[in-house]
Amino acid sequence: MFRHQRGFRSALGRGIFTRASPPRTPVRNALYGTIFVLSSGLFAIYWLDARSAIHRYAIPPLLRATLDAETSHKAAVKVLKSGLAPRDPIQDVQSLKAELWGQEIANPVGLAAGFDKNGEAIDGLFNLGFSWVEIGSVTPKPQPGNPRPRVFHLPADSSVINRYGFPSDGHTAVLSRLRSRIPRFNSDESESAAFRPGAVLAVNLGKNKESPPESVDDFVAGVRSFGPYSDILVVNVSSPNTPGLRGLQHRDLLETLLAGVTRARDELPAATKKPKLVLKIAPDLNESQLVEIAEVVANSKLDGVIVSNTTIQRPSSLIDANKSETGGLSGPPLKQFSLAALRTLRKNLPSHIPLIGCGGISTGADALEYAKAGASLVQVYTALGYDGPGACRRIKDQLAEELEKEGTTWAEVVKRSVSELSLKGDAQLQKVEKQLTDDANPSVNQLIAEAEELKRLLDHLGEKVELVDPMHSATIATPARSSGSQSSSLKSRIQTKQPNFRYERSGTSIAILDSETGHELRRHADLWFRDGSVICQAECTLFRVHQSQLSRHSALFRDIFTLPQPSRPRSRSLSSLESLDDTRAMVEECENCPVVALQDKAEDVANFLAALYDGPNFGKNDQEDFVVVSGILRLSTKYIVDSLRSKALAHLCVAWPSTLKGWDAREDVARAYEMATSGSAGHFYPSPIAVINLAREINAPCLLPPAFYDLSRYSYSQIFEDEPLYQSVTSASLSPLDMQHLALGKETSHQNITALIQTMGHAQTHIRHAQAHSHSRKNSSGGMCMSAAACRKDFSELVDLATQHYLFDRERGHSDPLYVCDELGQLKSAEFSECKACARSLETWAAKEREKMWKMIPLWFRLEIPSEGSSSPRTV
Repeated sequence: MFRHQRGFRSALGRGIFTRASPPRTPVRNALYGTIFVLSSGLFAIYWLDARSAIHRYAIPPLLRATLDAETSHKAAVKVLKSGLAPRDPIQDVQSLKAELWGQEIANPVGLAAGFDKNGEAIDGLFNLGFSWVEIGSVTPKPQPGNPRPRVFHLPADSSVINRYGFPSDGHTAVLSRLRSRIPRFNSDESESAAFRPGAVLAVNLGKNKESPPESVDDFVAGVRSFGPYSDILVVNVSSPNTPGLRGLQHRDLLETLLAGVTRARDELPAATKKPKLVLKIAPDLNESQLVEIAEVVANSKLDGVIVSNTTIQRPSSLIDANKSETGGLSGPPLKQFSLAALRTLRKNLPSHIPLIGCGGISTGADALEYAKAGASLVQVYTALGYDGPGACRRIKDQLAEELEKEGTTWAEVVKRSVSELSLKGDAQLQKVEKQLTDDANPSVNQLIAEAEELKRLLDHLGEKVELVDPMHSATIATPARSSGSQSSSLKSRIQTKQPNFRYERSGTSIAILDSETGHELRRHADLWFRDGSVICQAECTLFRVHQSQLSRHSALFRDIFTLPQPSRPRSRSLSSLESLDDTRAMVEECENCPVVALQDKAEDVANFLAALYDGPNFGKNDQEDFVVVSGILRLSTKYIVDSLRSKALAHLCVAWPSTLKGWDAREDVARAYEMATSGSAGHFYPSPIAVINLAREINAPCLLPPAFYDLSRYSYSQIFEDEPLYQSVTSASLSPLDMQHLALGKETSHQNITALIQTMGHAQTHIRHAQAHSHSRKNSSGGMCMSAAACRKDFSELVDLATQHYLFDRERGHSDPLYVCDELGQLKSAEFSECKACARSLETWAAKEREKMWKMIPLWFRLEIPSEGSSSPRTV
């Protein structure tokens, strides 16, 4: 019975779970296959269409939410490399056609360098619709770039900050990828390196970090390597993430660089199609620097300029939390800086040199704005990351709509703007003639200068002759201090005249008024001597002092007082006050002295005269003391009071010393002040900007190196933008030339810090050999000595720690090479180290490196310093 039940259950189970499916007919199979093929085809079409919403609204936000910025960037490159990436399926309309160097370009939208750094996804990028794909930057030797993290999204601003630092696979690896793209059968010798109609391939050339900053060899090597395999070579001297690179935008260095790369391009084999050479500049240059670059470009064989790279500036409009990261900013906030640089460059370059606009372009309207400013093509970068692979097609569609609204084409807009905005032939000819005159006829220029000097001396003699007439005012020119053996030149004017005062009764007192201006004048409380023989008027303050005191100290005043002085007739207003016995004496004090009108601040004159009478009484070199000392220095220089100038300058050099020992003492004072005030009282020393401007004014080059170094330790935002270094000095600013010196020095200091840390990583062997000590179980101090491997490990850890500290400071925009040297010596001090011999060696090495760096500071900033045995400055 149970056996029958089991059989029944088995049969029931088979009936329920193994019921036969209906037979498949050919019609059913065909239907399923058709549905599968259609769905797969539709998905493939949707996936491969760059305009699909998934590529804009789903994938990019998902990558940003799940991956860090650099990883998502690498993932995008890999997908484009695979051939499975989306494509632009639409043919470009005729209104978008552009022309560059006589070649027709399908559309004006290109991709800037930085996305495909190693040439891995060239064809995938062309498939997105770009007419210009620029790979790189490529450096001769492979290098890893800066430590991660080094890329930061700013979603709230649709921007990116990167400090990649030129990570590159090197020339050899990238060159092999370019060669692998060459078709096996290529009969068209005129075909571009893009191997696509209406498109061009560009290679962005960079330089290795360990290469000398001023060397052009890396760029020359790039021209020779990639010249035969590219349409355009881009000379990148504008990345903010490679120390010293932007310094190549300086006129002299740029001329040398462009001469080297153009010569290398011309020396390529005759059978090779010569690539075009384009310079890529930074958007952070001021107008005078851009004008210089335009002159250099116009006088070279360069074919064009890309304006611009990323910016180190941080506009106040940024709101994202990552806005303070160190690196180059790209995206919409960059547009204002790039457009301004483009307009300046366009009006200073002839029309035959095209400009490529780059920076903040994310819509068709942005691209058209660049065209109207004089750009022949445009490039995008950040928009591709935020808007996905369809960004190029969307920009082109929007641009076509804008052009249709205006009833024009891209080529017509560019032709009109370039023609109207470029440097005209006459202006260019005048520039060339002036340069030829300056270069080829130095003797003519010298004769002109001598003639002008002779005319000045004759005018000066005529002024002295005029002083003989007592009815005329006497005007004496003040010689300015010059350097070396050069003769003194005339700087400002001092006027000796008869008193021209009015007196008005005001209650019980008499007010003194200037008859010419009507301003009320006041007598200085301390510097008004009844037996004084001359009145000095500065602003609305009167000083009655002794001619003998001024003549004894100042050769200039001595010359003035030896000349005949104006007569002193009785004042008309004095007669009306004769009855006032209590005021008559005061009025006569003013009327009985000639007046010397000084074009100086009253406060400076008071401090200057007090120093002449009582001797200088300087303070602690703080900000308040600097106001006094700087005024004395200006006037002692202006009026040739050498002894007082020397004392004031020596006092100021205590705070701005020329020796490393003096600098360390200065820093100790600053730290003690900060600790005593808990940082609430601000800075102890005055603004280095004020010191630099004073040094330029009084020709004191010895003050420049420490002042520039002090200023370079702060970020640009602290110096110039929202976080001023010194709230009390709001009007102080650097000249364009000193701005250039500062930028060069900051970049060079970054490079020196990096080199120092790298040197330390290889220094332990050198240090041990220099000290001639071997690792034993006990050292001379009685402490246990670690093994050689343990000491090497210690050094490696110190290098990592120093690198972390440096990167942390750099992210905040700070740079202090001397502090890094000092810190390296302290990290492994003999007091705490187990291997005291190595510790002492490291301290000695760090001290020597600090001394070397201190001596190199003038070279970093390209400053003028006094020559040995002479007071005249020489250029470093």
